[in-house]
Amino acid sequence: MGEKMERDTSPAFLKVRKVNATLHNPRLPPNAKKNRDNLIIVVLVLLGGSVIVIFLLSGLLCLRSFLYHKKHTKNHQQERSMGMNLRCLTYEELEDATNGFNEELGRGSFGVVYKGVIGSGSTSPCCCCESRS
Repeated sequence: MGEKMERDTSPAFLKVRKVNATLHNPRLPPNAKKNRDNLIIVVLVLLGGSVIVIFLLSGLLCLRSFLYHKKHTKNHQQERSMGMNLRCLTYEELEDATNGFNEELGRGSFGVVYKGVIGSGSTSPCCCCESRS
């Protein structure tokens, strides 16, 4: 029925488990788990710190931009009014210049025009704008 096989005389190696040996535990050893937990904490602290730094830098840039814009807007307003021979006055300065809004020169589309004397002693018309509701 079948063929007769010749015996193979080459050596064969077999792996045999010892009876006392423990099975391989797929869980990490306790030391490795502690190292992994420490690594996670370090990464989270670094990420959180970088987010805080980014927010602080963004806030500083916004503040700097706001202050720069505020300063240059004020300078441009003064340059504009000097170029047109106009001057911005506070209400108190207007009241002093017009001697308490004493002498009315006329009425315009923006409000009443009073006679005023400003700093250098020159007489000039002072317009007091009325608020419209």
